Amino acid sequence: MENVKLYGSEFNNALINGEVHLGLNIASLAVPENMDFVSIQQIEWGCVCSPDSKFADMTIVDNELLITERQITCSSMLDNEQLTLANKISQETWEAFDQDDMLRLVEQDLGWAFLPKSMLDKRVSMGTLVQFKPEFNNTPLFSVVDLLWKSGLQQGPVIKFLIETLVK
Repeated sequence: MENVKLYGSEFNNALINGEVHLGLNIASLAVPENMDFVSIQQIEWGCVCSPDSKFADMTIVDNELLITERQITCSSMLDNEQLTLANKISQETWEAFDQDDMLRLVEQDLGWAFLPKSMLDKRVSMGTLVQFKPEFNNTPLFSVVDLLWKSGLQQGPVIKFLIETLVK
């Protein structure tokens, strides 16, 4: 089986055209027409920098400083309307291929990033990253992960099993 990564309208079209039967997607502003979905997970997000960054020793990083310092982001995050609204803050951004590349660039002190906490915890405990609190974020930020499929899709035993398993 081929590992396929599709984003945005490319992802939606693959589901509608039957090229893909199920897909995981960080919820956008609205679920596209002709799709059924179920929310299966919440992702908590956090801001990180290198231990060498000036943000590392700050209790709260003010918005004006965040705007002026380079932010590392990635293509798939910019393609998602909700994530773009929530996390593109800096006037200068570098776009990485994926979130793993983002982590490596931040660890090299080339900028700061907004990433899922599940990716950060191990690196924060190892000391290669420092999580900081931005002024704009008074409460933890979460995104919902949806399992999507084409409306009216004939659900065979494998599809039913996957949906039931992922919903638990």
